[in-house]
Amino acid sequence: MSLFLNWFIVLICFNILIHFATMDKRTLDSNIRKAVIVSSVSISFFLAAFSWWAIIPLGATVSTAFIFAISAGAIQFSAFMFCDDAAKISNVVMIWVFAFIVNFYTGHAFFNHKEISSVLQPIEVSEPMFTEIQEQEQRLVPIEIARDKQSKVINGRLEDGTMISSMYKLDFNSTIIQVVKGEKVYVTPLTWNGSFKWFFNDYDVIGYAVTKASDPDAPTKLVVKNKDGSDISFKITEDGYLGTNLARHIHAELDNSLIIQNSFMMLDEEEYPYYVSYIVKSVAGIGNYAADGVVVTDPQTKEVIRYKNDEIPSFIEASAAESTLITNINNWGEYRKGYWESWGSSIKIKATSYNNKSELFFIDAKGTLNGLAYFTGLEGDSSQNKSLSGMLFIDPITLKSYIYYPESESQNEMAVLDSVKASLGNLSDKWTPTQPIPYRIFGDVDVWMTPIIPINGTSRKIEAYAYTKIFSTEKSAWDVKLSNAMSKLLTNSSDSGLISNSKAVTEQLVGNVRTIYFINGSAYLTIHGYDKVIECNHETNVECRGVMLEQLLDINTIEKTEKEVVLVDFNENPLKQ
Repeated sequence: MSLFLNWFIVLICFNILIHFATMDKRTLDSNIRKAVIVSSVSISFFLAAFSWWAIIPLGATVSTAFIFAISAGAIQFSAFMFCDDAAKISNVVMIWVFAFIVNFYTGHAFFNHKEISSVLQPIEVSEPMFTEIQEQEQRLVPIEIARDKQSKVINGRLEDGTMISSMYKLDFNSTIIQVVKGEKVYVTPLTWNGSFKWFFNDYDVIGYAVTKASDPDAPTKLVVKNKDGSDISFKITEDGYLGTNLARHIHAELDNSLIIQNSFMMLDEEEYPYYVSYIVKSVAGIGNYAADGVVVTDPQTKEVIRYKNDEIPSFIEASAAESTLITNINNWGEYRKGYWESWGSSIKIKATSYNNKSELFFIDAKGTLNGLAYFTGLEGDSSQNKSLSGMLFIDPITLKSYIYYPESESQNEMAVLDSVKASLGNLSDKWTPTQPIPYRIFGDVDVWMTPIIPINGTSRKIEAYAYTKIFSTEKSAWDVKLSNAMSKLLTNSSDSGLISNSKAVTEQLVGNVRTIYFINGSAYLTIHGYDKVIECNHETNVECRGVMLEQLLDINTIEKTEKEVVLVDFNENPLKQ
């Protein structure tokens, strides 16, 4: 009932103050006073009852606006008691003027640049904190492919015949990459597929999808059972409705004033699912926040536990949300020398952008508590040269930050994408690089590893990988096999655009064309007496387009998969036959 009482008190105070503040005191007799009070009580009671039923948090979502409104109403009430023309004061204008003044004074960098910029205090280091890891530990699957794979696993049906995708949808806003039993995985919870279906059917959510981030060929799983064999039954989700909404449940169980920045689904050491909500506290005014622990919610039992930064369970790899840290980084980069110094400053820097927004890379790193780090490049405020001014590493547990200033030219992620596209040549019309991530390879070579995926298609997969040196302007090296791309980069091979194979065995084929077809600009052949599909690479694609049915071909191929080979070259040009 505490939520109801909080709403009722706030609403009745607000209604009475606004009523009295906007009325002419000369007509305010005893009957009108009683009517105002009765009206305010009734309206406040019904609104408070609805807010209690819907579990609408007072503190985190609307308390700030109500504080402004009540304060403005109090000012008007005082003016009403002492001024004859108080009724002429505009209620709306008073509220907004007061809100603007309070927010500007408490939150603007002009008054609070020290508090805003001091949340982050990077320590300068002499070398990058990248670390070398094995190929099977790398994040090879970009988020786009993970989402595509997860979208397919909900196309089935339940034992009672219910279509999964009809009743549920994937909540990608709650997806995060994490380490579970030593493996990097993407975990995405299901949620209700629409408010009307939730309201009329009254059913729980059945599970979550898991995709391995380090194995492109591993199948995505839809997990609907707990480890003890019982059915998963989520009663709360991040975007649930009314009482099934995660944020509302947290506010109802703990504290209305908690500010939740982001919520993600994470698995503990026993692969039991929890919602982890990152809490922030105000540093100065509204919108300037620092990490203040997490809230862990069991969506099946609805149990809620809050942890401070130094109490966070070990299965949670970060004690702050990415969005909070990006704001802290940019505030430090802009105001670390002062407010006026940031105007036209030559030392102003910010986090680099990818896909038109700033993102942090969750990478393996040395010198941090759990061997992981948030990483971002730093660039000038109006940088156009796609070169890094600095590299920032943040320990995700302790939130200690470290900065490295490159001594030579270094490429940011946008420069890397351009380099990989240039290396792809004609294939860039159908393939595109995405989500590069920094690693250290071969002991001391710092690189960007970039997956290459199709631009279009309903069954997209990773077609190849590219390596690009961070501290160099050398051309990117790519290959369908990651280790081959690494070899090409380290040996400065000029045949980066050739698709190769670990066996590197060339097979000569001679035969007549049985079929030829084209998919997304690529040509595929079959020949009589040979049961594998022949894919034309970007160097032979032009000749393949001129091949005729039943034409005799003499070609060299290399194996790509058990059912597919790649046409490397023609021993006799088919266009000249």
